[in-house]
Amino acid sequence: MIERTIREAYPQVFATLLKRWEDFELVEDCVQEASSKALSEWREHGVPEFATAWLTQVAQRTAIDLYRKNQRWDKLAPLLAHEMALQQSTQEAEKHLAQHEFANDDLLRLIFTCCHPKIALENRVALSLRLLIGLSIEEIAKALLQKPKTIEQRITRAKQKISALKLPYEVPRESDLTERTASVLAVIYLIFNEGYCSNNADHPLRTELCDQAIYLCRSLVALVPKHAEALGLLALMFGHRAREKARLSAKGSWVRLEEQDRTLWDQNKIREADTFLTIALSLQQPGKYQIQAAITALHNQASQFSETDWKQIVLLYNLHLEIFPSAVVKINQIVALWYATRDAPGALNELHTLYSAHKELREYPAYHVAEAHLLEAINENKKARSAYELALTHTKNSADKKVLIKKINAL
Repeated sequence: MIERTIREAYPQVFATLLKRWEDFELVEDCVQEASSKALSEWREHGVPEFATAWLTQVAQRTAIDLYRKNQRWDKLAPLLAHEMALQQSTQEAEKHLAQHEFANDDLLRLIFTCCHPKIALENRVALSLRLLIGLSIEEIAKALLQKPKTIEQRITRAKQKISALKLPYEVPRESDLTERTASVLAVIYLIFNEGYCSNNADHPLRTELCDQAIYLCRSLVALVPKHAEALGLLALMFGHRAREKARLSAKGSWVRLEEQDRTLWDQNKIREADTFLTIALSLQQPGKYQIQAAITALHNQASQFSETDWKQIVLLYNLHLEIFPSAVVKINQIVALWYATRDAPGALNELHTLYSAHKELREYPAYHVAEAHLLEAINENKKARSAYELALTHTKNSADKKVLIKKINAL
């Protein structure tokens, strides 16, 4: 309870202090110090009613103490006046924060700064997990299957990039908002995918990362409520999470969509996904997350696999390829087309044509699984087994490996 409260408050406290001090290293040290004090004091006295304000006050005092020691009076003077206002009761301080719109504005600035497109994507992800979610270096390293030193270097590079390019700590101008929000959504979706189908061999499903991605997307939607793709991504994540209890078997292997017990699907999450998708589509700003969410919704509407509206799904994949072409999406479109037409030879021919144009697919497990699936459909079991073995070679997720081994043994 205490750790969760601190983690949920972390990004807002960080954003609020960064607005005033404009120093990533200083603010991170101060928020960490406040978090440590909270762990100690709250265990003894309980979590205060206004936890975010408590953390903000303590972090702010720590920052002021550091500036006093360094005799930075020029910048300290106006902040001391602000500190005087925050020396009131916790409840009054919380009201003080609530009366100002900077709370949400600061969080939005922090999100866009961490996810700036001029920062390398892997560095954006690491920085976002650190500052927007409050994960430790060790937790990020474990989640991303990297060494702690590597993660620390990525975060340092991201901060250096922000400093070197003097990236503004601000909400983008309207003309830049679409591009910048797309960068934020890409990071959120990467975090979600790492949770939903993790590379962590011991934990193929990381629900905490899924929760954190949804939390970030909810925060973004609250700040930019009419951004259709943000709503679309939220719908997509809820649509996937609705199947969570049916995805993983007792033995720790993935259960294929056609074999899942659909009575285990969470209908509340499905309804929530549908609500977000409906709002997104009403804005008439089509995008890839909305299309993927619509495809997921069609799967979730079918009470059994045989009732899936594959023709509609093919049309949606066609639209996706028209607007946002991708070899990965093309694989999904080919498989959907096979389900809609049952023309396995034709689908297999399209798949091989795609492979010839995209040699990078040789290390993409989903390509080899799709090929094996179609080869099985035309009774080419020996070739199908070889395709499954290739997929296994390039698979890290333990749940995926168990499924593939089962298929290989069956053939």
